Amino acid sequence: MERTGVGANAILKNRRHEMPKGLNSQLIREWIRGNILTFKPEYMNYLLSLYAPLPDNQWIELDDALLAKLEWKRKFLKGQLRSLYRKLPPEHEVGYPVLLNILNGHVSKARKLNVEYLLNL
Repeated sequence: MERTGVGANAILKNRRHEMPKGLNSQLIREWIRGNILTFKPEYMNYLLSLYAPLPDNQWIELDDALLAKLEWKRKFLKGQLRSLYRKLPPEHEVGYPVLLNILNGHVSKARKLNVEYLLNL
């Protein structure tokens, strides 16, 4: 999850009929938090098969130069982010509010793919 930025809910979305019986996003989160000490090998193998092909989406610091680019993009888009998000959704799983917070400069770091998505609009 840390490598890709894709959480338990997103990775299991629309996979109810194919995932191993008993696996759910809450179980995954509890295992990661250390509240569950055992995790079935079939669950681990299934999750690894889902995460393996996903691209890296590391955290990056939003320095002054990057913030300036995002500010320019915000002015250029003039409030059209929501409609563009609906027409051209990112290939990676990210919600509109996350992108809006990045674009408005409300965060000091962000996932690389999210910033690239915004700058390429």
